[in-house]
Amino acid sequence: MDRSFLSDKGIIRASRNFVCARLSTYESKEEAEYLSGIFTRRGQLENTVFCIMSPDGKDRLVNSGRSPGWAFPGSEDQAIRDMEKKMDEIVSRYSVKKESRSSLPALPVLPSFRLALNVAACDNLPLVATVARSKESREKLQKQVNELAWSKEFIGRFIYVSVGEASELEKVKGLEKKEGLFVIAPDTFGQEGKVLSQVRLGAGRKELSEGLARAAALYQPEDKETRSHGALGRILDVNWETQVPVTDPGSPRRRESRRRGSRSGRP
Repeated sequence: MDRSFLSDKGIIRASRNFVCARLSTYESKEEAEYLSGIFTRRGQLENTVFCIMSPDGKDRLVNSGRSPGWAFPGSEDQAIRDMEKKMDEIVSRYSVKKESRSSLPALPVLPSFRLALNVAACDNLPLVATVARSKESREKLQKQVNELAWSKEFIGRFIYVSVGEASELEKVKGLEKKEGLFVIAPDTFGQEGKVLSQVRLGAGRKELSEGLARAAALYQPEDKETRSHGALGRILDVNWETQVPVTDPGSPRRRESRRRGSRSGRP
């Protein structure tokens, strides 16, 4: 999905007129319930869900499924062009409120550092963590970072999280500051990380921008292939405990659970 549909220049252009939500499937009970109302097979929520929804999030505007290919069948190239055309057609039905044209979307922060580091590893992107003890300082820093996050230079290049204490970053190597902006390279499985750049709390836009640019230049994404990556994780016994039980019948965890049940005589 990410390497075909979502990285196509035409789809990226069309997506500028949409709110693109990357839900976490099994990491939020509320999100899992919402996704279950969009697409399931045999009554079970699967690992990936795709759909284009109405602005109120209630009506499906295309067929839902595991990926864009379910809504736009055919050859990959034709499906991508069909998706781009459909997105433009959907946008033409709605008008944008005047007051929202000049305002930036909120910074797309994930709910916890643990999850954010894992998502960064999955998406092969560096993680930006804004750290400040006081709520006021944290909100000010987030506002500064938000202005940069949606700029042409940095849009789509980072995953974001906001935390109150540097102690939450205990599995990150190279921390020199307690508060401020930290750009982190996740390890292969998103369990640890290392600092690429760090900027003091209270820094101005120029210093923050330089910190992000420095990290983006240093970051080396890994070349990952799903099957070999999963196989390596099983060999190394790397496990991830989800907030909601995994119900995708094709997931390695579900297959292993069924094998264990068969060996022990359970159904």
